[in-house]
Amino acid sequence: MNDHDRARTASRRPRPARRALLCCAVLLSLTVPASAMAAETTMVKLIKGLIASGALKPEDGQALLVQAEAEAAAAQRGTAGSTASSGGVALEAGDVRVPYVPQSVRDGIRDEVRQDVMAQAKAEGWAAPNEVAEWTKRIKVSGDMRVRSESRFYSERNSDIETNWASVNAGNGFDTNNNTNLQLPPLLNTRQDRRNLWRIRARLGIEATIGQHTTAGVRLASGSSNGPVSTTEQLGGGLGKKDVWLDQAWLAYSPADWVTVRGGRFGNPFWTSDTLFSNDLNFDGLAANLSYDLAEDVGLFGNLAVVPLEYTSDSAPSQSRVKTPNENKWLSGAQVGVNWRFNDDNSLRAALGYYDFKNISGRLSSPCALYAGAVGCDTDWSRPAFMQKGNTLMLIRDIARNPLDPANTPTPQYVGLASAFRLATFNLRWDTQLAQDIGMRLDADYI
Repeated sequence: MNDHDRARTASRRPRPARRALLCCAVLLSLTVPASAMAAETTMVKLIKGLIASGALKPEDGQALLVQAEAEAAAAQRGTAGSTASSGGVALEAGDVRVPYVPQSVRDGIRDEVRQDVMAQAKAEGWAAPNEVAEWTKRIKVSGDMRVRSESRFYSERNSDIETNWASVNAGNGFDTNNNTNLQLPPLLNTRQDRRNLWRIRARLGIEATIGQHTTAGVRLASGSSNGPVSTTEQLGGGLGKKDVWLDQAWLAYSPADWVTVRGGRFGNPFWTSDTLFSNDLNFDGLAANLSYDLAEDVGLFGNLAVVPLEYTSDSAPSQSRVKTPNENKWLSGAQVGVNWRFNDDNSLRAALGYYDFKNISGRLSSPCALYAGAVGCDTDWSRPAFMQKGNTLMLIRDIARNPLDPANTPTPQYVGLASAFRLATFNLRWDTQLAQDIGMRLDADYI
């Protein structure tokens, strides 16, 4: 092996080994007595070996070599040489010679030790400067706050007999028999403006990585009710304290890069517009999100979810020996789509989806004799738990009349959704760059 090969082999030697050899050389130079001629010769050989192996830079090793050779020559000349080399002071038995170590050698030792210590501190997370504890890197905190003044303006030409069916379903029903009820049902405001309503929204979420493939999230939010589609809280109300709700709570597991399974209460797992699901809507249940890149600019994705909407009460009706059967309400959905970025300024996204709502429609009950003391009808469970405006409704109670006075038998009714709600959807989105920092997006949705 020539000198070049030895130098190349030494360059691959681990740094701790090189530092150990260097330290040995320095220690020998600091502790060997001048009278030990054999040791001086060993020192010269060691320094030459370190230079040849590449453990010492040639300029640093040469300085040590010159000094070692001079000391060896002085030792051969005897006491006079020792006295001269020590500045005119004769060395006695037990004295130790301390040769000069070049500053570059000392700086190199110090820098290597410092780098190794800092690397170990950073890896173990116990002494790295400007660093926080390792566990804090696995936690992400997010949140938002909004304050606004909201006004609602209604046309005087609006109908003033818009029934608040959500209020009807939340109560004891509305008596539709004009002979026994002359009152109007609960009505929505459709004509009187509401100006300067001060409203707030506050949300605070924490997401933590709790394992190599597992994450968890919790989010709290404001809200004037437990309704699923809004976390806005109206101010006023006698300066009373405001409510805080559990808005999200979920666990997610990603066994591979292309799939994530999530359970609990989480954000919308599907790619949809506000036409189908409100932007504020969260889902309960189990969902899976999949993605796969076919090429650099083309990728596929898929979304699946099973969502419990409402469970049948265990003891309903409470005063009847015949209980309501298991008629739980579910949403099952599946979606497949593609992302295509066909150049730097344009991208296209398309998806097909199908959403099946089970037991969501209203059902007409069997004849129920409320006049005889029945506490309810057998399809009261089919009225929706949450309602907004605009859906087609149906009366769900088949109320039996009192044969002794049928005209004056009260008929308190609930309403249910008339549609089956099995929805096929097509979503399309085009994003383009019109100019620097100016983009345009077009969305199309068909349901």
